Amino acid sequence: MEDTKYCADCGEQLNIKAEICPKCGVRQIKKKKKGGLSIAIIAVVVVLGGFMVLGILSAIAIPQFSAYRIKGYNSAAQSDLRNAKTSVEAYFADNNKYPASLDQTAFKSSVGVNVSYEKSGNRQYVIFSEHSKGSKQYQTSSEDQGIFQRDKSDSNGQFQSI
Repeated sequence: MEDTKYCADCGEQLNIKAEICPKCGVRQIKKKKKGGLSIAIIAVVVVLGGFMVLGILSAIAIPQFSAYRIKGYNSAAQSDLRNAKTSVEAYFADNNKYPASLDQTAFKSSVGVNVSYEKSGNRQYVIFSEHSKGSKQYQTSSEDQGIFQRDKSDSNGQFQSI
């Protein structure tokens, strides 16, 4: 029964509330109540919670990272288009005619960027660019000051001003 206890030293039966044995005078040690969570359970809960947080952050960050990569590829194609136009115009300033191909200029495209140049007579050209991993195609010409774009998936669509 829980209502009785015995002295740890002399074995005398004691009142449940007694702190000192009346026979031998030894102070009785109270047993600590067992309970609470073990460190192992707490560690498991913390680790699993950490994995859940990482999973949630990954679900948010990975699609965003992919969108940033595509933006970077598109920016490389735009930059190469501007550089190609600058090289063609510099050639024109030196020779009073546009080059037959981009190989006659100092222009070199970035890795993954495809730049195509089409000359029409001595005074007109059109330049197209796109990155192999990008989502846009870009265009400019001798008659345009700006750059125009369209989605790669819409190859028959109109180029729109940026």
